[in-house]
Amino acid sequence: MKTLWDRLSVPGRVVLVLTLGTAALGLVVTARRDLYARDPELVRGNPTVWNRVTVVPGGAAAYLSLGRRRHP
Repeated sequence: MKTLWDRLSVPGRVVLVLTLGTAALGLVVTARRDLYARDPELVRGNPTVWNRVTVVPGGAAAYLSLGRRRHP
C-alpha cells in the first residue's frame, strides 16, 4: 500500500515540506518571542528550561499550552 508521501509528485512533496517547515518555524518563533517578552513570574516553571525546550516545535507547543500563566 502506498503512503501519502509515495503518492505525491515531487512538486507536491516540496510544497508539503515547505508548508510544514514554515508552520513549525512560526510556532517556535511565536513561543520564543512570548517567552522573552513575558515576566518570569508569569511563566510556569523555570524560564531557562523553557528557553531550551522551545527550540523544537513540540516544546514550543508545550510552552504555549502549558508554560504560560494568565495575566493577573
